[in-house]
Amino acid sequence: MQEQKINVSSETGTLKRLLVHSPDSGLGKVVPSKAQDWLFEDIVHLETIRRKEYDYYTKLLLYFLDPEKIKGRLAEIDDKRNDYNFFKPSSKHFFQSTNVIEIEWLLAQILEDNEIRSKLVASVCAIENCSYKVQNELLNIEAHDLANVFITGSYKNAGMLFPRFPILFSPGI
Repeated sequence: MQEQKINVSSETGTLKRLLVHSPDSGLGKVVPSKAQDWLFEDIVHLETIRRKEYDYYTKLLLYFLDPEKIKGRLAEIDDKRNDYNFFKPSSKHFFQSTNVIEIEWLLAQILEDNEIRSKLVASVCAIENCSYKVQNELLNIEAHDLANVFITGSYKNAGMLFPRFPILFSPGI
């Protein structure tokens, strides 16, 4: 194995790509005993975080990192009749930038590979002590929905299957 040298001459530079994660319903499932460990200081209002912070921040990032995704489209993007689909990773109208990369969208792309999907579902189910039945159900969920399950820990009306992944998807990390 060849040794790689890492050289950082400055902690600042030109931002080229960034991973982001849209606030999701898993935020409402933070239990008080874990709030401080997961860096939550207060109860959050999901819609406020989404519309007044995340959506605005994402548009700003796209303006600088992937302008063709947003240029000339602000009225359309901000139109409430479009149900904010531009910011929803499971929507066909999602921005799908290769420079402002939404983690849920990226995970869904990865889960399209059946071999990776099988191994990841088996691993998560082993860690979370899920039943064989739950494991089989997860294997049959569409990739975007499965990515959302992995991040939020819940699936539609089935309720909470396991705690959200605090290490990967908590604010401040």
